[in-house]
Amino acid sequence: MTTTPMTNDTPGLLMVWTDIPAEVEPEFNEWYNREHMPDRINKVPGFTRARRFISLSGAPRYLALYETRSADIFRSAPYIAINKTPDPTSRRFIPLFRNTIKGICDIIARVGQGEGAMLALLPVSVTMDREDEFAAWARDSMLPDIVSSTGVIAATYARRNRTIQEIAAASYTRAGDRYVYGLIAVECADERGLAKASASLAPDVLKQHGASVMFVDGICTFRNLYTVHA
Repeated sequence: MTTTPMTNDTPGLLMVWTDIPAEVEPEFNEWYNREHMPDRINKVPGFTRARRFISLSGAPRYLALYETRSADIFRSAPYIAINKTPDPTSRRFIPLFRNTIKGICDIIARVGQGEGAMLALLPVSVTMDREDEFAAWARDSMLPDIVSSTGVIAATYARRNRTIQEIAAASYTRAGDRYVYGLIAVECADERGLAKASASLAPDVLKQHGASVMFVDGICTFRNLYTVHA
């Protein structure tokens, strides 16, 4: 089992979680798969992986997760430029995003390796005076316990980078989106893994460590649609 602690070279994570009007959904998916996501990987140095998911339970419907060498990539000149001067197709689809939730985060801890066919996701908020306690519990206990279970491949805890979030958000063409404090993502091979993640991340368990569920009623589950690596 591999555990990744936070260091000065802490990887970054961008989450974009959104609904889209049904009448443009097929075109939206083609654009996202063939243009939008590859553009981040191919045109912005420092992006390492991009993935798309569709909801099995919970909302919004579509989830994208992008990983970078560090969160500093989200304030780099190439990333700011691609946001401030979107291509014509992006200018068409991005204003159509609905109920959008975003995250610009440092990956605080990751246990395990590999990509699951399914994903369990929970956005969380942590009280300010217990941030370090929660991060230590996630790294040393919660994530290893989840990953040791049948059907689970890997798990990640990521936490907002407030400074970089403010810089990056200022470059976006849309305003008013909600931003998470943090998120827990569990890579699963099957429904058994999803069930373990749901049980391990129950609200009463999180509350014991100073955390609560944010923006959603409970854990949300997804099927992987598409992955691209740098």
